[in-house]
Amino acid sequence: MSPPDDTLKAFSNAILKLSGWSVGRRRFARLVNEVSSGYLYLRNPLDSALYGFQFNIDFFACAGHDRWWHDHRFPGGIAFTANSLGHMRAYREWHGILKGVGGEWALKQAMMTIDNAEKQKVVAREKDRQQDPDGRATWLRPLSAEGKPHVEGIACPLAKVPSQLANKDWTKYEGYLHTDHAVREEFFQDRDIPPTIERPYIMDFTYIYAKTQQDFEEFSKGKAFTNEQVYAEIGRPEDWTHRHASTATRTRTEEQAALVAQQLAVCDTWQPIVPDRDLQE
Repeated sequence: MSPPDDTLKAFSNAILKLSGWSVGRRRFARLVNEVSSGYLYLRNPLDSALYGFQFNIDFFACAGHDRWWHDHRFPGGIAFTANSLGHMRAYREWHGILKGVGGEWALKQAMMTIDNAEKQKVVAREKDRQQDPDGRATWLRPLSAEGKPHVEGIACPLAKVPSQLANKDWTKYEGYLHTDHAVREEFFQDRDIPPTIERPYIMDFTYIYAKTQQDFEEFSKGKAFTNEQVYAEIGRPEDWTHRHASTATRTRTEEQAALVAQQLAVCDTWQPIVPDRDLQE
């Protein structure tokens, strides 16, 4: 397993740039972390139109194991994810799966995801400095003593607040990592504690449900695209490569299935490689 150093960072950035996603859409002031974006497309069965939902690339690596960014670990290498909350909401709405208001469902998913982040990964000796009492990399902000959110004037969009989210801010959340960043500078300093421990990022929930927000249309509502615009990016359906029907129906023989089972059993005996932190230090 490669340690989180400049070599792994350079390799990760090279793979990201080969992907074809938009790299470096904007930068944040404190670090040079870039935001890499793309669109997931979905056809609305009600009007047959195509809509694109913007997403920001997230980054995971096996080097995160047992570090403060443990919730961004990945087995056996690195990974990039393309997760679009707006796409998920629209699919559920348009196909009759979602019951209730889509913006409320999406906000609940986002808030619960942050609240369920991995706990107790900031080392114990930093208890007096860490911002979240459970030692998570991202966390929900409490409401003020008066019950107000970070951004005043935005009423809670949840008709019924789950007990898990009671007294939590529905406008902003915090974290030692920024959830919009791709290959993050903080991950490659090989530190026991996050370099942002004294000054966490403050991030936004309001684009999920507030129609006045600049990012609402592209990330949550969905932006209309023509067929030609989408095909220019993904190619035309008649040009796609398809698996031949004869291979699609092909099954393994009993001998082949037994061999695969034997090989998987060997894999189950492998032990994960845990870096010796004493040797690294």
